[in-house]
Amino acid sequence: MGVVRAVGGWLKDNQHWVGAAGILIGTAISIYTYVVTRESGEVALKFNTVKIAEAGVPGIKISDKQNNPITGNVFGCEIIIWNSGNLSLGEKADRIREPLTIAFTGSVKIIDATVQDTKYVPADAIKLERHENQITVAWSQFDQGDAIKIFVVYASAAQSSITYRGRFLQTKITDLSEFNEEQPNSSGIAGYREMMKYNIKYHIYSTLMQALMLVALFVCFLMIIFRNLRESKWSMPIAICVVAIFFINTVMSTFGRVPSSSPF
Repeated sequence: MGVVRAVGGWLKDNQHWVGAAGILIGTAISIYTYVVTRESGEVALKFNTVKIAEAGVPGIKISDKQNNPITGNVFGCEIIIWNSGNLSLGEKADRIREPLTIAFTGSVKIIDATVQDTKYVPADAIKLERHENQITVAWSQFDQGDAIKIFVVYASAAQSSITYRGRFLQTKITDLSEFNEEQPNSSGIAGYREMMKYNIKYHIYSTLMQALMLVALFVCFLMIIFRNLRESKWSMPIAICVVAIFFINTVMSTFGRVPSSSPF
C-alpha cells in the first residue's frame, strides 16, 4: 500500500508532466503506425552514361543495324528502373495513366535499346518502344522490389541530358542519379548530406518534422542537465519526455530515406 500511495502521490504532483509524456507517447505510436501502414508509391530511376566511341577516329567505322554509317560520337546509357515504393504498378493495379518515357535531349539518334537485365519481373513482361530520341517503357508486372535494367546506345555530338515523364496514381518518379552517382558508397557525414539532399527534395514535410524533433530532443536534454545541476536529482517526467521524443525522431528518420543506390 505504501508503494501505491507513493506512486499515486508522485502522479498527482507531476500530473502535468505525465499528461505531456502521454501525449508525446501517443503521438509517437500514431506516427509509427501511420509510417508503417501507409502506402507509398515510388518509381526510382538511375542513369549512368559512358562514351563508347569517338567520332572521326581513323580506322574505326560504326554502322547501325541497317548498315547506315554513324558519324557522331556514340554513347551508352544504362538505365535502372525499380519499384522502390510499396504499391503494385502492374496492369491489374490500374495505376498507370501514362507509361514511363525517357527522352534524350538535343540532336540525338537512338541506335538501339534493349532490356539488359531484370529482377523479380519476367523479361517478357517488359516492352520497349524506340523512337528517334526517346524510349517508352511499358510493363505488365511491376511490384514492390521489381527492377529493370535497360541499355540505350545513341549517337550525338555530345553527351545528352535526360528527361523523363510518366503518370501513375499515388506514385512519384524520383531520379537518384544526382544523389548516388558521384558517391555511391558514401557514409558518415557525406552519406548523411546526400540523404538530406534527397529528403529535402522529395520528402520536405517529414524532413522538417525530423528537424523539429531533433530540436525538441536537444531542448529536453538541456532541461535535464540544468535541473540536475540545480536540484541534484533525476527528473523522471522529463526523462519520459526525452525517451518519447527520441522514439518519434527515430521513427521519422526512417521515413523518406534514399532507396539503395542500385537493386542489381
